[in-house]
Amino acid sequence: MIGVAVSTHQRPQILSEALENWDRYQAPGCSFHVVEDVSGAGVAITKNRGIAALMDDGVEHLFLVDDDCWPKAEGWWLPYVEDPMPHLMYCWGGSRRIRKEGRYSYWTHPRGVMLYLHRSVIETVGGMRTEFGRKGHEHVEYSRRIHNAGFTPEPFMDLRISGDVWHALDRRQPGESLTALGDRRKSLQTVGNSPDTRHLLDIYKDSAEFVEYR
Repeated sequence: MIGVAVSTHQRPQILSEALENWDRYQAPGCSFHVVEDVSGAGVAITKNRGIAALMDDGVEHLFLVDDDCWPKAEGWWLPYVEDPMPHLMYCWGGSRRIRKEGRYSYWTHPRGVMLYLHRSVIETVGGMRTEFGRKGHEHVEYSRRIHNAGFTPEPFMDLRISGDVWHALDRRQPGESLTALGDRRKSLQTVGNSPDTRHLLDIYKDSAEFVEYR
């Protein structure tokens, strides 16, 4: 069973566009949740709520997605559920890419717009750390912890075909100007600034512990 948890915060027009596209490419028997961050609690708390909902539904293959990312191809879930890697993420950008090898690409750090997780990963390492506040490095620490627990050979991995599967508003489209991309990214900044939490990455750099997500 697969499941999707879409995180959103005060972006009704973007969410509406996302839901139209999710409806267009529905997966059979998919557990689907929209998790609204009504209070502005932030990324980690909102993602953890999505994880809890999907785990309660008995989902085996979890997709944690931002509201500005959605599938653009039929059978979008198949490359992930059929792949042996239990944790993958949608990434892009030449400055972040380390290398391409086989079916995977390897990255310096994640984008965070789409995270794929097998249920066994959640059962072992739990969810995201809320110490990172409203936003900032929670995805980095999460994937590092999953890697430290032995699930992945490197922390930040993507399928090389992911660009054919996902559409993200925060990614520059062919022929689009940098100005247009910058304007769109500015319009997507709805979560306020958080304190600098990069020091937590050093504190938890070797962690493989379970973090409660409920």
